[in-house]
Amino acid sequence: MLSAARFGIAVEDTNIYTTMQPCFGCTKELIQAKIKNIIYLHPWSPSDEDSNMQERKKSEYDKIIAKINIKKMSIDDPRKEWAVTSLSPNN
Repeated sequence: MLSAARFGIAVEDTNIYTTMQPCFGCTKELIQAKIKNIIYLHPWSPSDEDSNMQERKKSEYDKIIAKINIKKMSIDDPRKEWAVTSLSPNN
């Protein structure tokens, strides 16, 4: 999206396909860019924070995603373990 903007390519009313659901900050930027739809495979959630912070972020995130069409795509992704993991290499 940023490369498109840099080269003067309009992104308004376009679709974004992504492996991960955009985080809080990225979703705000997608709304500002007037992206029409976000389609993702794996959900995002705040981690490594205390539960109060997680709940506040989730509440704000829910308000933001209500402003955009965001959908989880369901497909069998045999490589998802390497794409989505919170495990360190030593686990």
